Amino acid sequence: MCGINGIVNTSVHSMIQEDLLHMNEQMIHRGPDDQAIWSDDHIGLGFCRLAIIDPSTGMQPLTNEDGTLRLICNGEIYNYQELRMNLIARGHQFTTKSDAEVLLHLYEELGEAFIYELRGMFAFLLWDEHQKRLIAGRDPFGIKPLHYCIDDGRILLSSEISSLVRVRRECSKVDAKSYAHYLTLQYVPGVHTMIEGIKSVRPGSYLCIETSGKVLSKTYWSAQPSTVEPTDREDWKTKIRESLEESVNVHMQSDVPVGSFLSSGIDSTIITALMRQHGPLHTFSVGFEGEQNECEISRETAKQLDTIHHEQTLSEETYFELVDEVICKLNQHC
Repeated sequence: MCGINGIVNTSVHSMIQEDLLHMNEQMIHRGPDDQAIWSDDHIGLGFCRLAIIDPSTGMQPLTNEDGTLRLICNGEIYNYQELRMNLIARGHQFTTKSDAEVLLHLYEELGEAFIYELRGMFAFLLWDEHQKRLIAGRDPFGIKPLHYCIDDGRILLSSEISSLVRVRRECSKVDAKSYAHYLTLQYVPGVHTMIEGIKSVRPGSYLCIETSGKVLSKTYWSAQPSTVEPTDREDWKTKIRESLEESVNVHMQSDVPVGSFLSSGIDSTIITALMRQHGPLHTFSVGFEGEQNECEISRETAKQLDTIHHEQTLSEETYFELVDEVICKLNQHC
């Protein structure tokens, strides 16, 4: 989990670097390993890093060979190794071993269509100096957050709403319609958030933001009905297992240790069992004091799967001490 911030000046020039520093400070918890900013007259990018792949040289913002593209990306590109080999074969020169750098060179090859080649969970900001535009993209399922707002001659973008609220000049108010949706549905649908004037980039889409202030949203992915015809039960079981194994395999790419959250449920048990096939594995469980503590079952599951198990049991007092902080963090992504 990293944090990305961006500012596009559309009419008035402001203290981009100062605001980016404030935005980074607001979500340093997303990327405690390092942080950096880059800016010119029209654009500024800020990055808070949690190092997963290429910890030594994968710091962002990243740039292409001639410095005309700048990129910050939160997430992971699961097919980056295949993409990287193809790009190197076409003459592209990489300066890091990070998965994010493939976005820059794919964009050089394909323009906006590069996003169709990505498999992963991601939110990114890519500045094109030649076109004087910023592309802000989000993965198909919206796993990684990306919010934006128009604010007094500039457009602000961030992984977290709190960073936008920190530097926007307009007073932040609760959006009444979103609040009504939340009370009715228990979530805020669409691109709206709980804060008036702040929107989310729609999953499976990207924004093209020009320095003139024009913002165009484009959809590159939407769910389609399956064309696979049902066969017998055993065939479905095989297909499901193959899909799960393939998905877990691509998620295991990392230059740092990985672990698994293990509850007493079916989903986490299946994922943990498939991860365990790759070697020793740390598992983590959280429970609550009393009869509903699931740690007993997860502990037995961890024993059966032979994992290195860690657990934490929360008391009622600890729960209420942390609830305000948890709600605050959750609201930053609403």
